[in-house]
Amino acid sequence: LSRIETPSQKDNQRIEKYRKAANRILETLEEDGDSEFIRTREIEINGCVSVPASCSEDEFSDKFIAFLERNYWSFGGGIKAVE
Repeated sequence: LSRIETPSQKDNQRIEKYRKAANRILETLEEDGDSEFIRTREIEINGCVSVPASCSEDEFSDKFIAFLERNYWSFGGGIKAVE
């Protein structure tokens, strides 16, 4: 949120949702006995995703985070609509 000059309640809720998702990933790893966290690497994403006009930013982020969680991955960054 530090990059957003005047974060809205919606921004705060979105960040909280991402934090909860990250915590669920870490809890799952601990439950599976992987508390030593598997060696990872980072891949930077720089691009756009085309979605149906009816797909909201929240719907996209929910599906994106669900995809990451299914694979036990994490995401750090923001998601914003391109006008």
